[in-house]
Amino acid sequence: MWLPIKDAKDYFVNEKGEVLSKRHFKKGIILKPHLANNHCYMVNIYYDNGKPRFRTIHRLVAEAFIPNPDNLPQINHKDENRANNAVTNLEWCDGKYNSNYGTGHMRQTIACSKPCIQKTLDGEFVAMYSSISEAGRKSGFSESNIGKACRREDHLASGYLWEYA
Repeated sequence: MWLPIKDAKDYFVNEKGEVLSKRHFKKGIILKPHLANNHCYMVNIYYDNGKPRFRTIHRLVAEAFIPNPDNLPQINHKDENRANNAVTNLEWCDGKYNSNYGTGHMRQTIACSKPCIQKTLDGEFVAMYSSISEAGRKSGFSESNIGKACRREDHLASGYLWEYA
């Protein structure tokens, strides 16, 4: 089923995430999506005021097919695949829910983590940790102090030398 895109009389979207333009052709053509920097697919829509605007396909699908009675600002991809813009894969949500959904938090933590090494004052290897957080949890020492030592803001933390791997 094709539903019209609000304020763009010549454009329609379907449940699969396809966008149809009848702007120049009576029969219509399905627009080719462009991949944006945030890994979301977008299309260029010419609105009734004549101004073009790039819009994410998932937002067009959600606005057309999914009620939003709580006026939630974001759209979550349930399978975490931003290329899957089918209506069955989308849900309205707030920012906190969206950022904590699925494996997103874990992937962000891994991407931002730096391994660190704990050494004795003589420079002998004690342990290696995947992150400062892990070092704090497993050693029982302050994450803040370990971080300062790794960044060379302090010389020691809890009687040990610390450095990034």
